[in-house]
Amino acid sequence: MKINILPTLATLTVLTSQILAGPLKEAKINQIVNDVKVVEPRQGARPAALQEVIKNDLGVATGIQSRAELLFQDDTLTRLGAETFFSFQPGTRNLKLDRGAMLLQVPKNLGGARIRAASVSASITGTTIMVEHLPGNRVKIVVLEGSLRVAVDARPTESLLLEAGKMVTIRPDAKQLPPPVAVDLRKLVLTSALIDPVLFAGKTNRAVAALPSMGLIEKEIALQEAAANAGTLVTASIDTPTTETDQTKLALLSGDPLTTSQAKTEPPLPASDLTPDLTTGSALAPTGGTATTTTTAPTTTTPPPVAVTPPPVVTPPPVVVTPPPVVTLPPVIVTPPPVVTPPPADTVQSPMPTAPPVAVVSPATTWPAGTFSVNQNKIRIQTGSIAAQTVQLTGRKQIQIDAPITAGDLNFTAGSQAQFYQNIQANTITGNAGNQIEFDGSVGANVIDLTATEVGATSLNAPSSMTINGTFAPSGPVLLRSPSITITGGIDGQGDSGLLDLATLTFTRPTAGETLSIETNDLRVNTGSGGVGAINLDGGDAHFASGQEGANGGQLWLGTDINPAATITVQKPISATTGANALGVAHGGAGGLVMMNATGTIDVQAAVKVSESAAPRASKSGGSIYLNSGKTTGTAINVTSSGQLLSLLAAAAPGAGGTVQFTSAGGDILVNGGKVQADKGTVDIRNNGATGRVQLTNALISGDVVKIGAMGANGQLIIGGGTINADTSLKLYGGSSNGSVHFTDNVTLGGNSTKTIAGKTVQIDNGKVVTVGGTSAANVHTDNPNYTGSGGNGSTSGAFGGKGATTSSFSSRPAF
Repeated sequence: MKINILPTLATLTVLTSQILAGPLKEAKINQIVNDVKVVEPRQGARPAALQEVIKNDLGVATGIQSRAELLFQDDTLTRLGAETFFSFQPGTRNLKLDRGAMLLQVPKNLGGARIRAASVSASITGTTIMVEHLPGNRVKIVVLEGSLRVAVDARPTESLLLEAGKMVTIRPDAKQLPPPVAVDLRKLVLTSALIDPVLFAGKTNRAVAALPSMGLIEKEIALQEAAANAGTLVTASIDTPTTETDQTKLALLSGDPLTTSQAKTEPPLPASDLTPDLTTGSALAPTGGTATTTTTAPTTTTPPPVAVTPPPVVTPPPVVVTPPPVVTLPPVIVTPPPVVTPPPADTVQSPMPTAPPVAVVSPATTWPAGTFSVNQNKIRIQTGSIAAQTVQLTGRKQIQIDAPITAGDLNFTAGSQAQFYQNIQANTITGNAGNQIEFDGSVGANVIDLTATEVGATSLNAPSSMTINGTFAPSGPVLLRSPSITITGGIDGQGDSGLLDLATLTFTRPTAGETLSIETNDLRVNTGSGGVGAINLDGGDAHFASGQEGANGGQLWLGTDINPAATITVQKPISATTGANALGVAHGGAGGLVMMNATGTIDVQAAVKVSESAAPRASKSGGSIYLNSGKTTGTAINVTSSGQLLSLLAAAAPGAGGTVQFTSAGGDILVNGGKVQADKGTVDIRNNGATGRVQLTNALISGDVVKIGAMGANGQLIIGGGTINADTSLKLYGGSSNGSVHFTDNVTLGGNSTKTIAGKTVQIDNGKVVTVGGTSAANVHTDNPNYTGSGGNGSTSGAFGGKGATTSSFSSRPAF
């Protein structure tokens, strides 16, 4: 599963008159909160700096819990929310929101600007708006003051005038414009981090100025509240998280056209549930709901608005576009619900319960007694917090929780989606959904057991880190998204403690691969029972026409230095290479990292790749692979004929190569027909045991520097067939005092490197040839040269071929 850096699904264009409007040439970065990067199409992403000038084809990307403010030369102001990518076309007034959320404020009399985001076109002049673009899902637009005109690509000649306090939600495949709804401007101003200076600064304590248009927004709030007091306006409920976890997610807004009182007493209705009344230009709620006044529908089809009861005669206005007159709605009679007998004191049952305060999570905590239980068609909890021994949520359709949860056990069931936007701390988390499970806050648990019907539908998105201190047991493919993921008890779908068991693990981010750390007992990467399929931590792909580089590869830790695994078996591919580059971009992104730490055997039977040499994923610099075994006897590291350790890099790549390193505490290192490659980098294979053995059989090993050594006093390096290539330096060492280098079959030592072979004994078996390539002879340091020619003692008929070798004493050997 890949997430494009620059998905171009649709277009949101702001159409404006160009009165007094000069082109946008550059913008300065006024504010930086957390992770903000400047993206150069051919150089990749780099950290942004305050007052840095953005011009030409540069873009700005924000990370999780991050925000940025840009100020153009004409005082046009842009604020970017979390996980947003924004760019503009110099010499024009064209802006582009590829993903995420933004606030745009254009001063009056400057002619506005043009924005692109999804299959929608719109236009602002002297206006403050907010836009959210979720690629493949929706575009939402809210007008805080002023107005804009919006159209969809499918019908570019039709447009809708969206005025202050109105919002429209448009799907990427929209064939026509949906009716807009009113939103609560005051609530939005008080809770959005893109508007409120304190919320924007977050924990940085940075001074942030109020929006220049705040006075105009306050006037619109006053007008809206006056209309509401007169009973002529109903506003939509908006998801505006108030915690630092994701204040800019805006969510931008659920679009649910409910009053505050409705949101507290009944499940929310999505905007798609509205039925537009084309005769009045208003969107009417379903039977029993409340009508919601909207703004003008598309200009090519909208007749003059008609009052509801009785309909007065309205003279159509001239060509001038003006807001429709206020429509007086008939009274709505709501029958109060029957009185419900409260449940027992230890159980909470309510569609919108008020949860008790969050308990402090510590070993000494006594969980509150009883059960927090909700059973509804749709469940939405937007405020407060939940703490109980057992939290039981049953949403026959949907669950949306925007409140932190602290529980002994969290159990949930959803007919379609289960979404949790705040932090969760529990002993066990057990849940299933017919469509999607999503966690957007930090997740802490001992056991996580999830079931989502759709392939790849389980998504855990922790903004900072995710820690599972026990068993993670999803039922199928899963997408984990967090800068750092630690699973200390393994992934187990079959009930075997300490085993990975999952069809596919995909770790992917729009800007880079994840870090996954699994600290458990036996790790098996395979497709059989008790194993994981392919593990993918590749960086995100750039859109093919964006001019951007693919993102950096991710990091995989199978066991750590402090908590190594007992054994590690890799039977299916592991990939942590860079994302695909855009068309015309030759190289992009840094290679990833794969680290394997075990007390016992590491068995590699499949490809492990951390960087790429070929288009379209050609990396800028190489990745690294480390295999560390603490085993002192038997087999410590085994690479079979199907095993490959690859840090690939094209010769023209601008960056340095990576490292492939094997380290054993004494157990054998065996490479039997496998491939080890570090283009422009280093291959380092060493056994540190006193009698440790490294045995290469028909292996293919290459790098700029290749060092292979059995470093103990009596270490043995045995090479039977195969090819070892090095461009700069090749060293083959056996033992620190009484070890050996033993060639048991024909071997080729290639490349233009300096070639050094050192061991108390160096032997080439009868009839075998070690062919030395390059431009000079190999340097052999030994006291027992068991070969013929090249200074050998003639005790065997084996010989050095090609450029041959020179022989000197073992004591004259250079350092390894």
